[in-house]
Amino acid sequence: MIKLSRRSFLGGGIASILVVLLILVTAAFAALTYISAESRMSSSEKSRNYCDNYYAAETTASELLELISTGNSGSSTSGTKSVYETDAGSIIVTKADKYVSFSVPVNKSQELQVEANVSKDSIDIMTWVVE
Repeated sequence: MIKLSRRSFLGGGIASILVVLLILVTAAFAALTYISAESRMSSSEKSRNYCDNYYAAETTASELLELISTGNSGSSTSGTKSVYETDAGSIIVTKADKYVSFSVPVNKSQELQVEANVSKDSIDIMTWVVE
């Protein structure tokens, strides 16, 4: 007489399907994590570049205020305007008695606007803003 076993073959099949689904879900999360990390890296590089440019403009402005306070004149003077040669290029400084104003480029679309009262004893900054 032949005995028929009543085993269910679904037990092994379901386990295989669950393992495959687990691998697919893990792979999907890994891909999303990679894409998110790449996006954040790009954003942080843009932020670092902007900060580097801003601090370079700020350094140039500080050095220029120091030059003006010590009485060093620019490379060329025309009435109330002087042109100073810096690492950021030529900067036109407008002077009226103690008052000076100029702008230093931060990037292609923004400039650091500076207005100050400058004397040999002190530098009083009135405006220091990126526009």
